[in-house]
Formats: sequence, structure tokens, C-alpha cells
Amino acid sequence: MLTAYCRAICGDHHAAEDAVQETALIAYRNLHHLFADVEFPIWLRAIARRQALSARRASNRLGTVTEQVLENAFTDSKPEALSLEGDAQASCE
Repeated sequence: MLTAYCRAICGDHHAAEDAVQETALIAYRNLHHLFADVEFPIWLRAIARRQALSARRASNRLGTVTEQVLENAFTDSKPEALSLEGDAQASCE
């Protein structure tokens, strides 16, 4: 259930599996914080939602960097063009 829920949020099967694993770790470590009147599946799904949203944000950031590197490789095939470090250093100077 959690994998399907996380996959619906992340859009990626592997990221969803990672989110579920993180959810299990967080839930285990914080089990003592669970109130008696709170239903466990709802609590677990809330943790999974936060982890899945975090995974989606991380994949969006990675996608932007990947697109920049691919665009640089297309316009200039020299190895220096494939590095974003040069762009970052140039913008700092």
C-alpha cells in the first residue's frame, strides 16, 4: 500500500521504494511518539507522504542539473563543457 502511495506522489518506482524504506526507519525510530488514539496506518502514511514529496523534490533538482549538462554537451563537446563547476566558478568571479 505504501509503495503504491509513494509511487503516485514520486512518479518513479525506485524513488518510491526508497521513500518506503525511509518511512519504515523513521516510523521505527519514532514509534514511542505514537499516541494511543492515533491509527497506525494513518500515521505511517503521513510519514510516507513527507518522504515521497522530499524524493520528488530531489528528483526535480537532479533533473534540472542533468538537463543543463546534456545541453552543454550538445552545444560544446569538450570535457570542460560537461562540468557545471566551471559555470559556478565563473559566476562567482
